[in-house]
Amino acid sequence: MKDFITISTIGVSKDSQLRAAKILRVVSESCQNIGLGNIENFFSYGRSRMSERWERLRTVVKQNGMFSLPEYPKQFCNFSGEFAEIDPAFAWLESKGKIEDTESFLKILGSFSAI
Repeated sequence: MKDFITISTIGVSKDSQLRAAKILRVVSESCQNIGLGNIENFFSYGRSRMSERWERLRTVVKQNGMFSLPEYPKQFCNFSGEFAEIDPAFAWLESKGKIEDTESFLKILGSFSAI
């Protein structure tokens, strides 16, 4: 393991390594709920942000009526120990209308760039 770390950090500045180590420490401590004041759990924060964004996207898609999104069933999360909705980092949009090139259509509208 020591050799792997030595080889994989060749060419990475010491300052960058220290910054990365500090970030990983803060993430780790936020998950362990060590008394660091008002630091929110990194993964809970990420999940809540993704849920908010998916809710906004679902609202826009339903109001528009031109597209549909796949339905994701709730699944058990081993990290949190609870059933949760799946909110992936990407969205598969399906065109309901006569749009043949959905990508070009969305680029012209620019409607989803702010979500």
